Amino acid sequence: MTAGAALGLDLSKGLAYVANEFSGLVVVDISDPTNPIQVGQAYTDIAHGVHVAGGFSYLAAGDQGLLVVQLPPVDLSIRSIAPIQVLEGQALVKNKPTAVKVIIKKTGSGVARDVSVRLSDGSNSYTRFYVAEAQNIYDEPPYALIQDNREYPLDFSTAEAEKFIYFFSDNLAPASATLNLSAKVDYSGAIDETDEANNDLNAPSQAIHDTHWPADGWFPNLFLYYFRVDWLPIGGYHPISRFDDFYQASNSFFSAIYPVSPGRFKPDKSTLYVRSTFLNRGLDGKLDEIELIWFLWPLVPELKLAHPTTDGFVAVVPEGWFAQYGSGKLAGKRGAAYPGLPIVVAEVVVSSHPNGPITVLHEVGHQFGLRVETEEYDDAGSDDPGWGNYADIGMWVDLKLPILPLDPGGVIGDLERGIWCFMGKYQDPAEYWIDADDYSGLLTNSAASTALNSPEQGGAPAQAILAMGTLKEGGEITLDDWFTLPQAELSALAPGPYAFEYYDGQGHQLFVKSFDISTRTGYISLSEAPFAYTIPYIDGTARIAITHNGTPIAQKPVSRWDPTITLLAPNGGEQITASTTIRWSAEDGDGDKLTFAILVSADDGSTWETLASRLDQTQFTWEVAGFPPGNRYRVKVVGTDGFNTARDSSDGAFTIYWNVYLPHLVK
Repeated sequence: MTAGAALGLDLSKGLAYVANEFSGLVVVDISDPTNPIQVGQAYTDIAHGVHVAGGFSYLAAGDQGLLVVQLPPVDLSIRSIAPIQVLEGQALVKNKPTAVKVIIKKTGSGVARDVSVRLSDGSNSYTRFYVAEAQNIYDEPPYALIQDNREYPLDFSTAEAEKFIYFFSDNLAPASATLNLSAKVDYSGAIDETDEANNDLNAPSQAIHDTHWPADGWFPNLFLYYFRVDWLPIGGYHPISRFDDFYQASNSFFSAIYPVSPGRFKPDKSTLYVRSTFLNRGLDGKLDEIELIWFLWPLVPELKLAHPTTDGFVAVVPEGWFAQYGSGKLAGKRGAAYPGLPIVVAEVVVSSHPNGPITVLHEVGHQFGLRVETEEYDDAGSDDPGWGNYADIGMWVDLKLPILPLDPGGVIGDLERGIWCFMGKYQDPAEYWIDADDYSGLLTNSAASTALNSPEQGGAPAQAILAMGTLKEGGEITLDDWFTLPQAELSALAPGPYAFEYYDGQGHQLFVKSFDISTRTGYISLSEAPFAYTIPYIDGTARIAITHNGTPIAQKPVSRWDPTITLLAPNGGEQITASTTIRWSAEDGDGDKLTFAILVSADDGSTWETLASRLDQTQFTWEVAGFPPGNRYRVKVVGTDGFNTARDSSDGAFTIYWNVYLPHLVK
C-alpha cells in the first residue's frame, strides 16, 4: 500500500497514520479494510514513529527531531432539517408516513469517515439513516435507497462539502398538532473538529393538518370504489387479474402521493357490479364525448344507492379500450372525467415503475379540484412538449424512493431522473409524481372545514339528497328523479353562479348551497352536461330551487307524502338455482309516479350492489347465473317519487346455488 518501510503506526477514527521512513507521514483511509485508500501525505527526510492526538500528528523525524503536523481541518454542521411526506417544503398531514431529510455540511480540507447523526422528535431518537448517493440507490426501478448507515456510512472525502441523508420510522408520522425536530451531527464525538459547538440544529416547529374528504363533508375518510366496464369474463382477453393488479398498484401510488393518511384512505372494488357500453356506442361501434357521459350518468344513482358514503367511483376499462372504442376527443386518451359526475373512467396501464400507473390519480385529481388546464397543455419546464410539468423534489416514504426529477440548475447531479407530474400526459415507460401547485391545491381542497360537523361529532343527518339533472348549452336545466340517501357523503361543490336554494311551505329560505357547472370540460365543449350531486337534506323543505345568479331556472317540489314499499319475494329461506322473480308492492300517498331500483347483497346486507334501476313495474326477473353460490343473499327495493325515497329488504337470507350434473355411468 505504501512505498518504503512502515516504521511507525497510529490509528485514529478510521484513518491509519504511517511513519513511512523516507516517504514521511502517509495517511490511509482504512474505513474499509479490504480497500485502503491513501488520503494524505507530509514529506520529511525520514519518519521513524508517529502519534496522533488533538488534531495534530507528532512525528519522530530523525535528524529533524520531533515534527508537529497539523491534520487537515474538518468541521461538521447541519444546514437544514426537512420532514417530507410527498414533497419537500409542503405542509404535513396527520398520521401520514413521514421521512426526514437532513443536509450535512463539511468545511475544511480534511476527511470525515462514518459520520454519526442523531435525529430527535421530542419523544424518540433515531440514529439509522440512508445516505443519498448514486451508489446507494438501485439503478433500476424502483430506484429506492438500498442500505442504511450500518452498511453504507456517511463519509466525506477531502473535496466533498455537503451531503443529504434520510431518516425513516413509523414513529415519525405526526400524530399531534405540531412536529418539532432537532438533529446533532457527530453526536458520538468520534471526529476531531475545529468547532464542536455548531453540531446541533433545531428545526422550526411545523403545524400538522387534518384532511377531510371532501373538506365540508360529513365523513373524513376518502372512499374510492372501483368497478369494471367492458370487461370480458375470466379466460377472455382481459383476465380479472389485470383489474386486481391495477387496483392494487393504483391504490399504492394514490396513498403515497395524495395528502391523505393510510387510515383515512378507503378504496374498495366490486366483484359483482360490471357494466357494458355496448348499447351506448354509435353506429361506428365507438363512443364520443357525449355518448360516454350518457353512459356514465345513469350509473350514478345505481352506485350511490349502494355506496352512499363513497366520494368517487372509478370505472376501470381494459388496456387499449380508448383506442378501440373512443372517437373524437376520446381517441387515444387513457381516462376521462366530467364536471358534475362523481365517476371517472380509467384505462388499465401496466408500468415497470411503481410510480407509473397514473390514470386513476389523474382523473380523480379533476374531481378534487385540479382543473383540466393543468394537463398536457401545461409544458412549463419540460423538454418534451405535451408532457406537462416536471414533478418537484420529494419522497415515496414507504418505498424509500427519492423523487429527484430533472433539475435545470444541476444541483442534484447524478441522482436526478426525468419524473413528470401525474396531471400531465401519460407516456410509458415514465415515472410520475406531483408538483407543488397540484399538491398544495389538493391539500387546500381537503383541509378540514367546520361548515358541517362529522358523524363523530353528532352532526351528520339521517339522510342526504342525490340531485340529478342536465344543464343545456343555452343555460336551461332539466331535472331527473332525485333520491334521499341514508348517511351519504356530500359532493365537493366548487362555488359558482348556480345555487340550490331550499324553501319551506311558507316560502322562507332555509339553506343555500352554491355550485358551478359548465358545458365545457377543458378541451371539450358539450351540448349538454348531466350532473349528479349529493347535497344536504334539510328538514321542513317544501321545494328546492336551482338559481343562476339569483334567477330561478328550475325547481324540485318535495311531496308531503313518502312512498311505501313492501318486498314480497324473495324474503328469506328460498333456494334459487337459475332465476327468480323479485316482487314488491308500492304506494304513494299523493299518487306520484314511482320508479324503482333493486339492490342485492351476498353478505347478509353488509354490502350492496345495484342489480337494476329505472324500473316502473313492481316485479323483475333475476337471472342468477354469474353470481357465486352462497346462503347469505338478500335483496332490497328502493323507490322514489322524484324526491322522497322508500326502501324495503328481505327479512331473511336466501340461497343461490348452481346445479351440479353428475355423469351417468352405463355398464
